[in-house]
Amino acid sequence: MTRLFIAAALVLCGRTAAAGIRTVSDVVLSSPGPKNCRMETYLDGNFFRYDNKCDGAMSSMIFTLSPDLIHQVDHQRKTYSTMSLKDYEQMIGQMGASMKAMQAQMKASLSKLPPAQREAMMKMMAGQMPAQVKRTVKKTGRAEKVGSFSCLVEEEWQGKTKVGETCVGDWKQFGINIEKYKAIGDRWKRLGDKMKESAGSLGEYVGETDMKRGYLVRHRSYNNGKVDSEMILREIKETSVDPSLGKVPAGYKKEENPMAKIGAKKKGG
Repeated sequence: MTRLFIAAALVLCGRTAAAGIRTVSDVVLSSPGPKNCRMETYLDGNFFRYDNKCDGAMSSMIFTLSPDLIHQVDHQRKTYSTMSLKDYEQMIGQMGASMKAMQAQMKASLSKLPPAQREAMMKMMAGQMPAQVKRTVKKTGRAEKVGSFSCLVEEEWQGKTKVGETCVGDWKQFGINIEKYKAIGDRWKRLGDKMKESAGSLGEYVGETDMKRGYLVRHRSYNNGKVDSEMILREIKETSVDPSLGKVPAGYKKEENPMAKIGAKKKGG
């Protein structure tokens, strides 16, 4: 959920830490069981790191600009897997295409059933397959105060059902000049836009990808009209970021990314 850039000179000048941004957010998950998690993000001119701490376990995703890589890290098992950004984008596109094809095939099969049987089947499948209705965003213009931050509310709808709500805060209140982080921000937007292409098929929420608009102060997802999960920003500031956070910890064992097999199968036919 974050992205940006700092002049390459700051990354390469040999300092023990470079200027960057750190955020801390609390995440409450309601299903399958109540969970209280904490999300921390770090970024400087060459990387963006997302740490998820939940139930005593910690995992990380590290996006690096040079080289263009994505590391998924399991700190409990001390393992990691790596994919190039190109392969990751290809994987996302293939997952979306596969889901669209599956939905089209399912729709064709259902159309051959009698109306009553078709309706019964659709009800039975509800929630098991991502909805075919694309999500739309409604800008409410409503301002809210979340903790110490102000933000504007946008609602996410899937047909006539409200499935999510975001509240985006302007960078000015954080005292951060987002233009300083343009390079890593543009790279994140490229990945986010690719994810949005598949979001309608995968039925997933894809957060704000254009960091110029602001930063996510709160996000809520809904299930059957009730809040299913909530993320609230607690802290955001420009600070020194240790360059080692942009690397996989020494001694961790590399594993094959199971998702990479999707792209491999596609390439091999």
